[in-house]
Amino acid sequence: MPGTSPTGSIGVGSEATAGAGGRAVPQGAIQAFPSGTVSFDDGGTPLGSFVLNNGSASLVTTFSTPGTHMIGASYSGDANTAAASITLVQVVNAPAAIEPEPAPALSRWLLILLAAAFVATARVREMRRMR
Repeated sequence: MPGTSPTGSIGVGSEATAGAGGRAVPQGAIQAFPSGTVSFDDGGTPLGSFVLNNGSASLVTTFSTPGTHMIGASYSGDANTAAASITLVQVVNAPAAIEPEPAPALSRWLLILLAAAFVATARVREMRRMR
């Protein structure tokens, strides 16, 4: 049964552009984006592992079963940034049932016309038998 395809991204990163009070931070004090990898899983089932690109990694997946999915993201860490992990809950609903199209109804006038044709046909047959 096909499921829905929610997408999203989990980013790990840091960015500094101004110090306390809005003062500029010296160029050497700005930390670069973290490096390392982020591994994604669905309740412990691996979904993929990705190298950070500009401090973020993302995963797009399709859920084949409806229900609650526990999506985990684990960051490996690097020399300047500690390892971290997070678990998010994603509820996937079953696809809506597609109702079949009802057969087109015959109009009242068409039914009257058909009834008249049947009566006329029956009369012709009766007249032929009487000959």
